[in-house]
Amino acid sequence: MAITAVAMAPPLLLWLTLTALMVTAPVIGFLATVSWCLQPYLVFTGTSLRPADLHGTCALRWIQPPWRWVRTALGPWQPRVPCDVLELARKDYAQALAEGTTPFFEGRRPDCPWCGSSDLATFLRSPDLAQHKPGHFTLEQCRQCRHIFQNPRLSPAGLEFYYRDCYDGLGAKRMDSLFRRKRDAYMSRAATLDPEAAPRRWLDVGAGQGHFCLLAQQQWPTTRFDGLDMSAGITEAERRGWVTTGIAGSFPGVAPGLAGSYDVVSMHHYLEHTRDPLRELKAAATVLRPGGHLLIELPNGHSLLGRLLRSRWLPWLQPQHQHFIPAENLRKALHQHGFTVVKEMYGETHSPVDLVAAIWLTLEQAFPEPHVPWRTPEPARWRSMLRGPAIVAALPVMVIATAADRVLARLLRRTRGGNTYRLLAQKHSDGGP
Repeated sequence: MAITAVAMAPPLLLWLTLTALMVTAPVIGFLATVSWCLQPYLVFTGTSLRPADLHGTCALRWIQPPWRWVRTALGPWQPRVPCDVLELARKDYAQALAEGTTPFFEGRRPDCPWCGSSDLATFLRSPDLAQHKPGHFTLEQCRQCRHIFQNPRLSPAGLEFYYRDCYDGLGAKRMDSLFRRKRDAYMSRAATLDPEAAPRRWLDVGAGQGHFCLLAQQQWPTTRFDGLDMSAGITEAERRGWVTTGIAGSFPGVAPGLAGSYDVVSMHHYLEHTRDPLRELKAAATVLRPGGHLLIELPNGHSLLGRLLRSRWLPWLQPQHQHFIPAENLRKALHQHGFTVVKEMYGETHSPVDLVAAIWLTLEQAFPEPHVPWRTPEPARWRSMLRGPAIVAALPVMVIATAADRVLARLLRRTRGGNTYRLLAQKHSDGGP
């Protein structure tokens, strides 16, 4: 997983810096390294906590990290699946692929789903670089309104096939681990709403396993958070108590029964997954009370790095992301559905992962994870054997890419060229445009 590589890179960069200092400036490097090794003592000074391995950790702190990183890189990058579960899943996927990937696509659309123009151009072609399921996917761009969309889009059978075992099933633990690492992003989203708003009920659409709602409750302790999602994760979110009510189903389908129930609706990296974003906006207008707020965060399809990295830019995420909506298009659509945009955020929402994720996607394609149930035939044995060593060899490059991502983030956060943007809109008090 790219997120694991990102998490590993900064500590490795620190270790390499200390090592380089000991070579180039021995006295300074030695003092800095000793201070770093003694840091755990400082952490526990003044507390009653005394970890059993405290002395050993301090003594071996400079030696242990490289060994741990190598073991992590050589080990499995997702939980091992029991053989019987894997074999059953393999049979299910073989049956689903009996007719190839043709049933997973609808016919190509001749016009733009946003403005109706027939002036379209191919923008990007990509395989599935996240799960490596079979198929190739095309994004087209409307020359009139600049909307980017998947064409041909996935059929209902295709959606079921490509989402299977990604957010739930075999991929549930991996996604849970990824979402747990996004605390800062979740808190930033929750803080977008002005404190005086004081919402009583908040609906998070595309809530997944409820990680955002759990953390947003710290920012809004008196607010009731409900979650809606198509996956089984929303049931688990309710069982954990991370959402008060977990609603399973499509948002447009359940919206009439929730009319006027919420003060806030949030859609964080949700609209790009949907088949018809305009219907989703209509559903949001339905469930919000007059004066309520709609919070939307989306990947920026006009990001500079997105165009430079092409299919290796993680937010393209084919085939799951079906729409990339320019901010001006979304702003106009919100107005048509009875909203006024009250806050726009561009550079500050940028996530510094583009370069390191591109390297990871390239590694994953060259040396794929073996033994996944949808891959037939399995990759050549030599590619599987080289996977671990290739990841270890790439770690220094990932460290450099992580540092470069952070430098680029400082520049991109001053522009509108980052990989994400966020809009906060308020529904008109009379309910109309």
